[in-house]
Formats: sequence, C-alpha cells, structure tokens
Amino acid sequence: MVSLLQVARSITQQGIKTVGDIVFVGILGEEGNGDLRGCKALFKVKNDYDGMLAIDSANVHRILRGSVGCKRYRIIFESLGAHSLHKFGIVGSSIHGLARAITKVDDLQVPTEPKCTFNFGVVKGGTSVNAIAARAEAELDIRSVDQPSLDAFVKRVLKAIQEACDEENNRWNLEGENAVRLIIKQIGDRPAGANKDDASVIQAAYGTLQSLSIPLEKYTLAATDQNVPLFYGLPATTLGAGGIEANNHSLSEWWEAEDAFQGPQVAFLTALTLVGVNGVTEPLLEKQPR
Repeated sequence: MVSLLQVARSITQQGIKTVGDIVFVGILGEEGNGDLRGCKALFKVKNDYDGMLAIDSANVHRILRGSVGCKRYRIIFESLGAHSLHKFGIVGSSIHGLARAITKVDDLQVPTEPKCTFNFGVVKGGTSVNAIAARAEAELDIRSVDQPSLDAFVKRVLKAIQEACDEENNRWNLEGENAVRLIIKQIGDRPAGANKDDASVIQAAYGTLQSLSIPLEKYTLAATDQNVPLFYGLPATTLGAGGIEANNHSLSEWWEAEDAFQGPQVAFLTALTLVGVNGVTEPLLEKQPR
C-alpha cells in the first residue's frame, strides 16, 4: 500500500497529465481465505478497465507472466462422538477419518508437468484426549500453473478423500449414525491464466527494469490479485513493492527496507508507460473492446 500511495503522490505532486486514466485501488482479501474477494468485486461490476498492475511482495527483480490457479476446500469429518473406551470400534472417530484422508492424499502421485501441488494448511478437531472426536476439519489448498491440470488433479484429490472416508467406515464396520460422515466445502477459487510474452504489461515492466538498471531475475507465475483480470482476458502483471524479504508465509517471515525506493519507481514508470503522458508518450496499453 505504501508503494501504491507513493506512486499516486508522485504523479499528483509533479502535475503529470496522463493520456489514459489510472485508477488506484486498495484491495482487501488477497491472502488466505479472502479468496481475492476485493479484486473479484472490483471486476465483477461494470467497468472500462483495460489492464491491471498489482503490487505484491517485495522483489522488484520479478515480473509475473501469469497466474497460478488455486482451489481451496474445507474437509470436514463428523460422527456422534463418544467415550474413548466404551465406544471404541463402535462409533467412528472424525479425527481418525481425517487422518486417513490426509495420508491417502499424501500418497498420491502428483503431476510435475504441468506442476500441481497440495497442502493441508490448517487442521483442527476433537474436544478431549479421552473422547472420540465428533468433528475434525482441515483446510486444503490445491494449485497448478495450468487450469485443466488443476481441475483434473482436484478431482483425483477429492476422490481420494471420499475413498478414505469409506475405508475408515469399512475398517470398523461402521454403519448408520455410528459411521463417520464427510462434508466438503469449497472455500476458494483462483483461476489460472497467462499473458503472452509480448503483452503490453510485460513489455512495459521489463522496459522499466532495463531503464533503471534493475536486472530481471524471475520471470514466473504466482497467485496474486492479477488472477482476476487475467481470468477476464485483460493484460495484468504483479510488481514488487521494494525492499528485501524472506521466509514468506512462515512465523519467521521478515522484511527490510533496503533499496525500498525501487518499488515505487518501477510501478511509477510502468504505469506511465502503459497509460501514456500528454505531450510525451502515447499509451502502450491496448484499449479493450467493449
């Protein structure tokens, strides 16, 4: 957000008149179970946007050529629950069922080309060490750089989870109300997408790095707010906010402000290249058909 505000401040203070419009938006819900809800709301309503630049992470040496697709699910096992001694082998354990499901998914052969991944990021359930768990749940993240591959792998994963539920009940001959029950709720859907290498947003970002003598070290894909405009067929990429960081998405994550000024510089010049400056340059960003 700081980089975004600095770009807006620089354009305003310098009195720069652009050919096209720049809409500055602070979007919420990008991480975790936010499921890009801010960006989805932005593009769901009628608009005349021709493209998008997102600012995410610190690395200014990175340009995203496309978006990693991601589907997320809450996997819930339920049962009656009961005393751990008296109902052992009679009433199913939701935790045991969930554990079997996680193990079964973990044993799957995972596609590597195109790359697919899975992760059980949150697991919880049970009430007491001496109680058969009546409920257990896990949040599951499944990703791929390719949408058809993602959809196909999701089917395999969910099939394995259903099989695990059946196997848990068969293991203890559980039926009716004594059996464990499976509920699967989708809690996230980020579509995959990609720019062409000669897309205006890619060329503008790369040209900016060259003009600032910032080497391009990563030309890759990731899941960011850019997933949404790419889904709608609009050119979009993600730029670094500046500084240096490490250990992302862990409790030891850190950021330092070393050369942090480069983030706003890159965003500033890339945006102006795309929309054009009156009397200086014409817009590089194409007008989209309406």
